[in-house]
Amino acid sequence: MESINVITNEKTEREIKNSIYNTLVNIGIRPSRRGLKELVNLIFFAYTNDYIDENLKYILEKYSKEKNVNFERMIDRIESALKDIDLIKCEKRFKEIFEVDFDNSYLTPKAFITLFLIKIDFLI
Repeated sequence: MESINVITNEKTEREIKNSIYNTLVNIGIRPSRRGLKELVNLIFFAYTNDYIDENLKYILEKYSKEKNVNFERMIDRIESALKDIDLIKCEKRFKEIFEVDFDNSYLTPKAFITLFLIKIDFLI
């Protein structure tokens, strides 16, 4: 695997994770949700491993194997965080961040992570 600095144009892991975290909080995911951390780590993992064009199941399998985490528990936490999203904040900022109109269908792990990975270079 290439070094993280090559992939991220000299940004550190902490800077990238902070950007992902801040974007997720700005879109309305509550900082108190455990799924937020899972989401940040999963997006970071997919981005740094260049899994942007891979399907979510593939990414989750690779992540759970490499990080030795429970696949189902991780998805449950992410789904819970997305269900508890501040919809007013999300609707207000969604188009500004992702350049598409908000739709509730984006609030599934698969759709949300895919959308985030498509826009990640502009968000970090």
